[in-house]
Amino acid sequence: MNTPAGLYIHIPFCKSKCPYCHFYSTVPWGVEGDADTGTAIAKPIEESVDGPTKAAAVGVAVADAKAHPGAAARAGTDKADTAVGVARFIDALEREMRGYRHLFAAFDTIYIGGGTPSLLTIADLDRILAAARRHFTVAGDAETTVEVNPADGDAAWFSDLRALGVTRVHLGAQSFSPAALQFLGRRHTVRDVYEAAARIRGAGFDNFGLDLIWGLPGQTIAEWRRDLAAALSLAPAHLSAYQLSAEPGTPLRRRLRRGEFALPDEEAAREFFLATDEFLRHAGFLHYEISSYARHPETVSRHNGKYWRHIAYLGLGPSAHSFQDGRRWWNRRNLDEYLTILEAGGLPVAASETLGHDELRLETLFLGLRTAAGIDLNAFRRRFGEELRETRQGLLAALITDTLNALDGDRLRPTPRGMAVADGLSVLL
Repeated sequence: MNTPAGLYIHIPFCKSKCPYCHFYSTVPWGVEGDADTGTAIAKPIEESVDGPTKAAAVGVAVADAKAHPGAAARAGTDKADTAVGVARFIDALEREMRGYRHLFAAFDTIYIGGGTPSLLTIADLDRILAAARRHFTVAGDAETTVEVNPADGDAAWFSDLRALGVTRVHLGAQSFSPAALQFLGRRHTVRDVYEAAARIRGAGFDNFGLDLIWGLPGQTIAEWRRDLAAALSLAPAHLSAYQLSAEPGTPLRRRLRRGEFALPDEEAAREFFLATDEFLRHAGFLHYEISSYARHPETVSRHNGKYWRHIAYLGLGPSAHSFQDGRRWWNRRNLDEYLTILEAGGLPVAASETLGHDELRLETLFLGLRTAAGIDLNAFRRRFGEELRETRQGLLAALITDTLNALDGDRLRPTPRGMAVADGLSVLL
């Protein structure tokens, strides 16, 4: 029996563009903030008394994309115009769904990310989920996740969200420091995070997560630990902790190149990573992927696990990525192009690639070393016809040195220190 796929839906709308964000979005609700003009960043992070924040990224799943320059909206966008634009987008999503009914029949996870999905009305989200269930077979117990900005959604909105069958909410807290939030160009406050968490709990969501970022300029590990403690006070079921990165094409990258601030070097970043691991493990969390921690095995993200294990997933919306049977493809980044192509009867695929035996083999090794589950050597042999303990003795010896990984029976598992340098180990593979 085939393993059900995962469905990712990219909502491309934001109220403002965070200067570190490299995911595609447009700004129909407000004015785009830009670090180069000073609208997103008012004072340096060195003035912060507390620390961190996150860039909501799902590694292999979503495009490495930035907002296209013509997408920035003007101030005072008419709400009726915005509603029409959202309705047109949802119509296009449904056309895209119809285009993939012959390739993807069944899903057991749905992830609605962005952008800012919480800008949509409950009626909008209901249309999207109803269309997915109409065009595909969606498991009755499907893990269904929606990303939320802490400034969005009142108590009724979250209750209605729960009634739609959403099972997980991911709250983009990013930091509990006002200065850090300002540096990151976030539109929510620390108070918004606490109030949103209370509303989420009040709506009956036991499985909710927080996204955080570490490694801000001037941030200390003590400040980061205070952020983690504040996050744990809200009793989340899941935490995602990401290192701040200045991605190409972002305002943050331009400021970094101008020398306006510095990011932690490799050694400092490793210490942040290990401090995070130690703090959250001590609190009882499972560190199951480089950036992911779950309070219980049942709150591990089933959806994201598909990316790491080469299980099929379908990405809908501008810039979204898909994978099936060794083929990966991705959509056009521009919303206007995405809409125009679908309305003309086509699919908005920008490009694709087919991974050969060796490429899949290398990705399996690379992704496996990023997860606590590691690499099942017997499963690897069955899939690729290679017994690593015989053919790659030198590789295994290199990977196991310096307490980076451990051979646990038939499974090669990374240690926390191994996870900290997993991306750098790719040169050995």
